[in-house]
Amino acid sequence: MPRDDRDAGAVSICQFMQLFVDHGWQVYLWPFDQIDRPELRSYLSSKGIRVVLSSRRAAALPNWLHGNAARFDVVFLSRPALAAYLLPWLKNRQFQLVYYGHDLHGERFAQEAVLTGYWELGLVACRYHMLEKYICGAVDLSFYPSVQEVDALKSAVPEAKIMELPPYGFDFSKLAAAVPPAGAQLLFVGNFGHLPNVDAAIWLVDEIWPRIRQSVPEAKLVIAGSAPPAPLRRRVHRSELGITLTGWVPEQRLDALYLESRLVIVPLRFGAGVKHKVVSAVVRGCPVVTTEIGLQGLDELFNNVGLAHNPADFAKQCQPLIDNDQLWISRVQSARTALSSRFSSDTMWKALRNLHQEA
Repeated sequence: MPRDDRDAGAVSICQFMQLFVDHGWQVYLWPFDQIDRPELRSYLSSKGIRVVLSSRRAAALPNWLHGNAARFDVVFLSRPALAAYLLPWLKNRQFQLVYYGHDLHGERFAQEAVLTGYWELGLVACRYHMLEKYICGAVDLSFYPSVQEVDALKSAVPEAKIMELPPYGFDFSKLAAAVPPAGAQLLFVGNFGHLPNVDAAIWLVDEIWPRIRQSVPEAKLVIAGSAPPAPLRRRVHRSELGITLTGWVPEQRLDALYLESRLVIVPLRFGAGVKHKVVSAVVRGCPVVTTEIGLQGLDELFNNVGLAHNPADFAKQCQPLIDNDQLWISRVQSARTALSSRFSSDTMWKALRNLHQEA
């Protein structure tokens, strides 16, 4: 069951489901692991989402769908391994079959293989490239978060129908004016079940943060996110450079961390898809310093964030945002303006409503 306070993929799925409910659709959620989480099930039910559980677990889904096919206009799949597993069971269907690709998994693993030198990851990348092409060719419609991903897959599977779907929606008209906080606290946010975040946080602690502290000795760093791994915990424990590792924090505390932080730092070295941590930082009123990987699918932001390629660049980009309130305000305002027309519920629904027209 997706939790909208745990990881970016879950945020997207929860927002999609809520949009369907808000527009009068009946939404059923089949969690693939079929593990009951009563509190979460109750929370989803309060949003109008009906959670379906079976004593036979995931193997029962194809039979259940065939027995209930007449009730559905659309079956919406996500995650490539799960979608590929289910597709052979869903060939004879009366409903529209739709897939949402959270990112290009094959591209993400290929980048990691190059960065780490682990050739085995190259094989994983090839497998995911094949899965993604197979899925796009087998479903009626695929959605991806950015036009770059759409174009890449259309090139690989010309006959497939693939559209852009913004992964997150915010009401920019209701955002409070951002006020630069005092102090020099920096924030990194990431779910550590996602390997690019682990690599980014370790690179940040080992190489980037000492450079930043050289230029801003009073700077402090907060690393927030669920399931921080032991290598990261050991590094932070040994460090005497003003680093706090929080683990998972509830949404209210995360809001407070954004308000207290001078900027958000996103030192991703590999990845794919549109980064929720970057969009969320802009929405919550924090300037961002990131690598080009952090800006994948976010061309609107290239002139509105600090762009860094190495540890020295990060220190160079962070210091002015810590020292200069006018630059800080200008970055926040311009970044919000750049994203406002794309990352809204209305824009998301313009893509999703195509399902209603075709169902």
